[in-house]
Amino acid sequence: SSFLTFRVPERNLMGMLYHYCRPNQNTFMGGPFIWDDTGADMSTCLFTGWDWHQPIPQGADMFDLNMESTYQVQTIDPLREYRYRYNGLECQYDLAFTASREPYYQRQIDGTDDDVRHGMADLVTDSKGEKTGHYEQYGLMNGALKIYDETVQLSDCVVLKDRSWGPRKILIPSEKKRVGYASAMASPDHAFHVWSISHLPWDADPTVDTTEEISSGYYVKDGQLGEVLVGTRRCLERGPDGRPVRE
Repeated sequence: SSFLTFRVPERNLMGMLYHYCRPNQNTFMGGPFIWDDTGADMSTCLFTGWDWHQPIPQGADMFDLNMESTYQVQTIDPLREYRYRYNGLECQYDLAFTASREPYYQRQIDGTDDDVRHGMADLVTDSKGEKTGHYEQYGLMNGALKIYDETVQLSDCVVLKDRSWGPRKILIPSEKKRVGYASAMASPDHAFHVWSISHLPWDADPTVDTTEEISSGYYVKDGQLGEVLVGTRRCLERGPDGRPVRE
């Protein structure tokens, strides 16, 4: 799977380009989501272009594919530069992502495969010992997005991109604890990203007025990357539907 999100603060708009492949089924799932302050879930956002169960085109790769739905990804420079295109009836875009630094691989502090940080087990290994992997990478997005009759120019918009691979263990909801996924970028040399996780199972998690432990992440200052060792995340305000508004 690969998740990418960009922010256009002057328009109060965000976008998510997300897709994943199941080669053993020869199926692809994915598409764009675009939203602003008029609606922020899949039923009310500006545009939802998710498509299920498309066949993977012959010769396609994770970051080199051209789907019948018009969802396209092209590798310009591996782990550095990618092009994303879409040509739907109500939404079109041609966007270029450029990474600001190398990916941050989600492993234990010492970088070994033997000791996975709390909350990351289903992303970087599974109970059978089969190796999987996950990384985060931040950078900038440039290009143009047209949604309905509005054209939005993206100029050095902040992006967080991730990638997961390998067999994914299926977890029923009660086994998958609630997580937080926070990131920010002030400049290519000043950024952070953290995972946080609840210690409580779903049926005992009050959600409101809780504090979660940061389980993994990075902090970049003056171009130097550091591992986040300890910390907490707390949601200070939620909307009427329960979604986080301020953290």
